[in-house]
Amino acid sequence: MLSRNDLYLNTYPATCNMLTAPLANAIVSSTGGSTGVARTIVLTHQEWDAFCQAQGEAFRRLGVRPDDVVANLFVAGHLWPSFLGVHEMIKYCGGVHLPISSNIGVEEAYKLCCKYQPTVMVSLPTMFVLMADMAKRDGIVFDRLRLIAYAGEQLSREVYQDHLIRFLCNNSAEFNIKYQNLSASCPHPLITLSTDDISHAAGQTKHRFIV
Repeated sequence: MLSRNDLYLNTYPATCNMLTAPLANAIVSSTGGSTGVARTIVLTHQEWDAFCQAQGEAFRRLGVRPDDVVANLFVAGHLWPSFLGVHEMIKYCGGVHLPISSNIGVEEAYKLCCKYQPTVMVSLPTMFVLMADMAKRDGIVFDRLRLIAYAGEQLSREVYQDHLIRFLCNNSAEFNIKYQNLSASCPHPLITLSTDDISHAAGQTKHRFIV
């Protein structure tokens, strides 16, 4: 019986033995580093396109529209697929892409978000917390922001209440948040859809946090 370690030791680039086709016409990505040991995944370009289309449909169901201005704040590079994948997802939904990334630093990313006023932000929870602290410092709210999507880390209810609601969404703590779980139709989501930190679900309002 193969162990998890056996799979890690026999994945590309250590060996091509597990590939189902010759290494050609493909994209190589590394994922899983935020939750454990990173693993390398090789997809053909056709498989990548199909994957991004499925994720784009999930994005659309989460509420991303053609008139949305989406700030992509994931890290680009390191072989991670999120930044590239979100680009394709936004394109699928017909939205306006702000390819900011967090590589440029939180302060610079925050300034660009202040300038371009996105309606949707996508990143790690840590990025949102840091930006919320900056917004508190400067007395700024993102008036147009209506949806936050995150992946890779947990977001506690305390952080959500103490940072994101008050400092990213019109300084109001009175929100009914619609939590959605699309895991059934989205088996390998770039956006982590989790209900670990929340046990309640309420009606839809102007501002939504997709978890």
